[in-house]
Amino acid sequence: MSIDLPRGDTAWNHLTGYDHKALAGIVDTVIVMAYDEHWQGGPEAGSVSGLAWTEEGIKQYLSYGIPRSKLMLGIPFYVREWQLDADGKPVASRAVYMKEVPKLIAERGAKGTLDRESGQMKYTYQKDGSTYVFWAETEQTVKQRIELAKTYDLAGIAAWRLGYESADLWTTLLRLK
Repeated sequence: MSIDLPRGDTAWNHLTGYDHKALAGIVDTVIVMAYDEHWQGGPEAGSVSGLAWTEEGIKQYLSYGIPRSKLMLGIPFYVREWQLDADGKPVASRAVYMKEVPKLIAERGAKGTLDRESGQMKYTYQKDGSTYVFWAETEQTVKQRIELAKTYDLAGIAAWRLGYESADLWTTLLRLK
């Protein structure tokens, strides 16, 4: 039996109803949902799952007393595209499947720069007088997430959600096994 739990934040973990250690004693696997760092309706645009934020989440879960042999890293196979106002604040957002990101970049002529904070490529484009931005989840960032799971000797990875990825990603994942 497994359980998926949100990555959480030390600022509000004490407000949740989760007793991480007790839950880990009951289940076979705990999957930390290391995504939704920035979420639809949130106060700022940002990556769904920055790499440093993900690593901090792993450390948090290990500090809860969850054995490495039970802990799996949940990774996103999607990104969030943000529409921004003139002040750079989010007006709206939508989820975009990872497999659709290359097409979005090509169709919109999105320009990418490395965002050191997230460890991802941040893309920006203009459409109908609005600025749009998203942080790309790619084969490379998936590899980096797998390396985090290996570095911390976790039980493995899980993904949200199957079908959002490109078929060729599975070849890469099998090679990394």
